[in-house]
Amino acid sequence: MRILHIDLGLGWRGGQRQSLTLHKSLEKLKYESLYVCQKSSKLESFVQENKVNNVKTIKISKKIFGFNSREFEKIVDTWQPDIIHCHDSPSVSLLKKKYLRKLTFHTRRVSYPINIFSRIFKYSNIKVHVGVSSEITNYMNNYFQNTHLINSCIDISRFKNKKPLNPFDSSIKNILFVGAFTHQKGIKILIDAFYLIHQNLDNVHLNLVGEGPLKHEMINYVEELNLKEKVNFFSETNAIEGFFLNCDTLVMPSVDGEGSSGVIKEGIAAGAIVIASSLQCNSEIIRHLDNGILFKSMDPISLSKFISKVLKNEIKIPKQQITNSAKKFECSIMVQEYIHLYKKYFEAL
Repeated sequence: MRILHIDLGLGWRGGQRQSLTLHKSLEKLKYESLYVCQKSSKLESFVQENKVNNVKTIKISKKIFGFNSREFEKIVDTWQPDIIHCHDSPSVSLLKKKYLRKLTFHTRRVSYPINIFSRIFKYSNIKVHVGVSSEITNYMNNYFQNTHLINSCIDISRFKNKKPLNPFDSSIKNILFVGAFTHQKGIKILIDAFYLIHQNLDNVHLNLVGEGPLKHEMINYVEELNLKEKVNFFSETNAIEGFFLNCDTLVMPSVDGEGSSGVIKEGIAAGAIVIASSLQCNSEIIRHLDNGILFKSMDPISLSKFISKVLKNEIKIPKQQITNSAKKFECSIMVQEYIHLYKKYFEAL
């Protein structure tokens, strides 16, 4: 059983980490696995720096209804995979009619609706659909057959027995955000909440880690609110564990589109008290006041109240209770669930 994975993401984010984890795990279990990504992407840089085996890079070209790549066609024709697993939406565009005799998988990681054109002409080429949350899976069940739920995973070992450098001033209460600077992530809501908190709590900093199109705008917004001395901006980092393990609370104020947040899972794996917006996908991970906190989505007042209560120790959640809730997202579980699906549909061919 030969499995070809394709991820056309240009960055190095949660989706790419998931697909690469699956590829590497399959290899360790002695399955034939080949991973394909875009040339000149951060994903390519990561696999090169970490010397990941059996990875090929391709150039893609834009066409009217998606993407095209002669290099990808050559890889498929030469390697002859039994299964082609698309890990993002653009990669589905590479599937040709001649590949439809093969077993095709697609993992969907976002909860945005799929337009009718894509449902009919693009995703109809997929035989098996996987959603990373119940919200996504239930949505896809309305349009596709052979739809399954497999939660995205986290490498819990990254947060065990580690003593990374503390990036914060430990004499200060530190609020953490990790993610892309995009509208979807709700960063402005968090800054507005911090502005309210700052009125009553002076010994506190807001730390924002990531990159994205809204970063410069958010830097200017912080300056307009006269919070420049209290808000720290950090670039993307591969040493993110230190941030999770040393913050006083991790906040994920997303407003839409989340699938099954890897950052939230990383936060609970590190034992941080996570405060997340009350989106359905977040409530599949966070149980309110049990392993984290859910605030009213898009409401900075609700968010500010919960952050303040955590910083004042008015809300306490035992660290062990938090970390135990991360165990169901261990990568070994995700990998075995994919293997089960691969075998089930491959043997039925």
